[in-house]
Amino acid sequence: MLTTLLLRLRRRRRFRAAPTPEATFLRLALYLVLIVIAHVSAMVVFEGLPVFDAVWLTATTMVTVGYGDLYAKTVPGRLATMGLLYAGGIFVLAKAVNDWIEIKAEQVERKARGAWRWNMAEHILIIGNPGGKAAAFFERLVRTIRETPELAERPVQLLTAAFGEAALPRGLTDLGVVHWTGAPHDEGALAAAGAGGAHAVLVLARSVQDPSSDAETFDTVDRLARLPCRAPIVAECVDDANRSRLKRAGARSLVRPMPSYPGMLVRALVAPGSEAIIEDLFTVHGDECCRVDLGRPWSGAWTDLAARLIGGAVGTPIAYEDLQGAVHINPVGRSVEAKAIFLVVREETRDAPAQAMRLLAG
Repeated sequence: MLTTLLLRLRRRRRFRAAPTPEATFLRLALYLVLIVIAHVSAMVVFEGLPVFDAVWLTATTMVTVGYGDLYAKTVPGRLATMGLLYAGGIFVLAKAVNDWIEIKAEQVERKARGAWRWNMAEHILIIGNPGGKAAAFFERLVRTIRETPELAERPVQLLTAAFGEAALPRGLTDLGVVHWTGAPHDEGALAAAGAGGAHAVLVLARSVQDPSSDAETFDTVDRLARLPCRAPIVAECVDDANRSRLKRAGARSLVRPMPSYPGMLVRALVAPGSEAIIEDLFTVHGDECCRVDLGRPWSGAWTDLAARLIGGAVGTPIAYEDLQGAVHINPVGRSVEAKAIFLVVREETRDAPAQAMRLLAG
């Protein structure tokens, strides 16, 4: 309710820029000084008071203390005192409240449209304009960050033009996200978003399929390096041929754009190199995860099962399915009873299931 009121007040006065707090303070302070000088002069002239007594009377009158030891007796002196109370007290208070409302309205509007410098440090900066449903992607990505213990308490700021001058969606503000509206190639926007003091930077690809978006990513990474940005940079790369160039530009980790799986970006932050493993399993070429349905259940220690399969150069077991159909991932140190196992095997190991069944039957 307060936010809406402040925005309405600001729109009504859109042709007049709200004063800064410093300007407001200086203007009101100067106004009070002039009023005090005028009243002190009036007390000296009309009441015949010494300068110190005149200052004392002015000070006690302004704060409405009214000790009664000194007071105006002449009509001109009383009129001057009444003017001090109204012009120096009531007016100044009303003016201060009005200026405070304007300042707050300006701040609320600037924050809403992404034009407020948050002066963040050690935050996670997410840069880019992902296509499609940007709000949904950003929300999934930030939720993954919040669910990652190493990053859960880090502030998150977006540098994006995906929302124009509109306010961030409620789902993002509820997660504590703030933003700066700007383009990734704008060095002023990078500085305003605090790229130089960030804990980590994520650079998103404009498109998940168009290799030309790598040129924009390269430009952003290069500008970050020259800022300088000392935080680790994780960037999305569409064309594998551009990976070496992006690495040389300053990206620490590169990730293939996968809008449905923003967790890969987060893993690249907290466990550099793990994104290569995950990405390899997602692609057609390279290592893959295969399921081996056993002819009969296998019972024993997981370490024994792993030793047989790894020693037999079949693959690396990562999970098993028990007799009830539940899948258990990485069951290190446990005794298992499996009706199926999941192996990471090389692309050329086409008979891995048969080999695994022979090894476990022996």
